[in-house]
Amino acid sequence: NMDKNLSGKYMLNSDAGSNGILDATDTKNWNGGLGFYPVGEGNDPTQTPDTTLFTGTFDGLNFAIDGLTELRPALRNVGLFGYIGAAGTVQNLELSNLNLDGLDYVGGVAGANRGKIFNIKTSGTLTLEAGTTYNMIGGVVGYIPESASGTVDQCYNKATIIVSKNANKKNVFAGGICGELYGAK
Repeated sequence: NMDKNLSGKYMLNSDAGSNGILDATDTKNWNGGLGFYPVGEGNDPTQTPDTTLFTGTFDGLNFAIDGLTELRPALRNVGLFGYIGAAGTVQNLELSNLNLDGLDYVGGVAGANRGKIFNIKTSGTLTLEAGTTYNMIGGVVGYIPESASGTVDQCYNKATIIVSKNANKKNVFAGGICGELYGAK
């Protein structure tokens, strides 16, 4: 359980099976139909970071996670990782057939990122719900905060990005790779 050690080092290997794909389609049945809960939830990315950020290393070893579902329309920081801290790295991974739905800060890899995201491919459907002030969604990451050293390098997205009809359209930042690159390099 990565939430027990958010600063650990992790690799996706034998779990991926002989074809290099970890089947996550059953996550649609987890938690009463809400699906997967993000690793390293974090708090509001505009506030001082806390100890619930993912600050470890996750190396997908170029394997894929297929069919991850996370239906959290009332949750910020929605993605495989909720919030990646400055010391965190997520790399060498494909996230295919994603089905993500979040309040704000929605991204395939992470809702918010201050760390390093490298060599990622995403596909599926990501939906932004009715955020009140912050409405950020991107295929790889939703938001890189101001004054952050977060990087997104050698990544591509084929996911469909949907902004709910209920979202505050006045403050929507949506992008194929990142919703808002406030402090990115």
